[in-house]
Amino acid sequence: MMFLFWTKEVFFALISTIIIGFAFSILIYQFFRTRFKHVLFLAFTCFFLMMFIMFSMIAHLTLSSSWIGMANCFHILILAFLILLIDSISRENMDPLKILILGMISTAIFLTTLEPKISDYHIWSNGNISLFLDGNFLISVATAIIIECIGFIYFMAKIYWNSPKKLKYYALISFIGAIILAPVSGVLYFLGIMWNYFPGIQFISMAIGAMLYSFAFKQQPKLAFILPFSRIQHIYFIMPNGVCIYNQAFRAKKDVSAELVGGGITGLSALIQEFTQTKSNIKIIGQENMLILLEQGKFVNAALITEKNHIFLRSNLKRLIQEVEKSFREKLESYHGEISQFSTIGKFVNKIFVN
Repeated sequence: MMFLFWTKEVFFALISTIIIGFAFSILIYQFFRTRFKHVLFLAFTCFFLMMFIMFSMIAHLTLSSSWIGMANCFHILILAFLILLIDSISRENMDPLKILILGMISTAIFLTTLEPKISDYHIWSNGNISLFLDGNFLISVATAIIIECIGFIYFMAKIYWNSPKKLKYYALISFIGAIILAPVSGVLYFLGIMWNYFPGIQFISMAIGAMLYSFAFKQQPKLAFILPFSRIQHIYFIMPNGVCIYNQAFRAKKDVSAELVGGGITGLSALIQEFTQTKSNIKIIGQENMLILLEQGKFVNAALITEKNHIFLRSNLKRLIQEVEKSFREKLESYHGEISQFSTIGKFVNKIFVN
């Protein structure tokens, strides 16, 4: 008959599993509501963290090296979805270097789990018995955790640093959550801090961190848009005849005549269509360090000046055009040169790209 070790550590792990399960359900709900891919990646990061804690709980309950090995293999999946999360927001494609690192870490963890000794027992002064990682398996898992910590902290720190004032509060919550989840939990585990009094406290730390960033992203899913949105410079709304009816700067840059931009983009688009003998819309005009993303509506076109192309920018630019045309349909249809009537377009721009 198998003897089960119902320690405080197991109890804390059980509570943490429930809390992180709740955080996961929050993110899944948010994904089905918004359909944002980054929310799904964040949810799966949370899910595999929950699985890690659940398997760790079983390992400590049974004092089984096999279970502790399986539990720590979830770090491979956590790292994979963390990479997907970061690259889905900051890049168009996955970074080959990150994929290489993931492959190396995955191989190391898998191979070291095959070693005869991957964990050891430790008896604390309070009488609790715990499993601790040992040998090469400890090194490979610790490496994965360090990379996870650096990646997650860096990601949340960039979001906080670039967030506007209206999002600063929730960006701070997500950043604090990342700190509690990643380095604090790691320090609590690897240094055995407070284990004589609160064995398994690292699980509670993970749960608190996961709840904080889940709450922040639920309240403000735009947090994930901060990084690509920080690259935008200017936006222009241009009529088919080349007249710019509204423009707005996002950063203090050298002012360029809106009429020049409107006429230039319209003329260049027409020239490209003439050369290619096609009426398909031009979507991007690029230079080495600057891009113009174009979105054509039924009555008006938009040109977004940005340092970087990103799917979030394109999708939100399309959404912006739809909202502007819906609200200004009559004025756009009857337009005869009066551009002051479009001055309130700014509130739609701020709603999607600023606030």
